[in-house]
Amino acid sequence: MSTTVDPGDSATVRLRVRNTGDVVDEYRFEPVGDLAPWTRVEPQSLRLYPGTTGTVEVSFTVPRTPDAAAGPHPYAVRITPTEHPEATAVPEGNLTVTPFTEVRAELVPPVVKGRLRGRPKLAVDNLGNTKVTASLSGSDNGEQLSYDLTPANVQIEPGRAAFVETRLKPREIIWLGSKQERPYTLAV
Repeated sequence: MSTTVDPGDSATVRLRVRNTGDVVDEYRFEPVGDLAPWTRVEPQSLRLYPGTTGTVEVSFTVPRTPDAAAGPHPYAVRITPTEHPEATAVPEGNLTVTPFTEVRAELVPPVVKGRLRGRPKLAVDNLGNTKVTASLSGSDNGEQLSYDLTPANVQIEPGRAAFVETRLKPREIIWLGSKQERPYTLAV
């Protein structure tokens, strides 16, 4: 019982159960393991006559968050027969969560004032479910500023953030005169 799901979406597998006993029995289904909070079994119980087979649907609704790590995840469903609870079975399967990338960056403060240099910090958040490697650079119109980004490359685990020290310097210092705005962009 293996399937694949995209974070933010759902997937379903079917589980067949056969009553091999000689009495009518009711089978109860319960998701177990790490994926249990994202798992639903419908119906939650089945009444089966001897020698008959029934089917339930096991649905996974995986959130689009860093908690839904990319890759294979084992899951299981506990099947407990009411008449013979000692005959509990726990079939297992594998759910593969596909990777997704989502990065958000924020400059603090967004406006920097200074004659000789500015030192904003850049926070880079990995909102995806897989490790991200990001390269950082700065630019402006007319190349009026120089950029020193430390580090210039960052690796960020899912759900984590990296902070980059940024030093901006004007290429030409104006000692006299009015303030000048120099818009710039930091690219991730």
